[in-house]
Amino acid sequence: MTHSIQNGWARALQGLIEYNASPDLAKLGYKIMAVVFGKRDYERHPEDVFQKAKTFVDRHPNMIFASDGHGLNKDRVTISVHRSYSDYSSFMQEMRAGVGDIMSLESFLIDLTTENVLRPFSMKPIADNLKSENKPE
Repeated sequence: MTHSIQNGWARALQGLIEYNASPDLAKLGYKIMAVVFGKRDYERHPEDVFQKAKTFVDRHPNMIFASDGHGLNKDRVTISVHRSYSDYSSFMQEMRAGVGDIMSLESFLIDLTTENVLRPFSMKPIADNLKSENKPE
């Protein structure tokens, strides 16, 4: 990448970096972050189910990330936040009712209120890294 392109990229990112806000999820009342892994059953459901999954995601604003991927013998992942275990449980029941027929689901729960969180959810480390990478030489 040429120096002028790098400087242009740095200037374009500056507004994003300087005005980045990362919510303190626990202070907003969220107690649990759930990472849900899915494995689609292509043999039983070879049809395209993207729209069905997208409709589910669109109805759940607490889902902060959803994508396909590869690893742990899974090919789907979502990240969601929940105010309580009962909120998470209801969410999972709805997810299983919505897409459980086309994929198996497993989840990993994170307690957002524990003192054992080594790095709270934040975009600041990425912003700091981008700043340091784009400093003029």
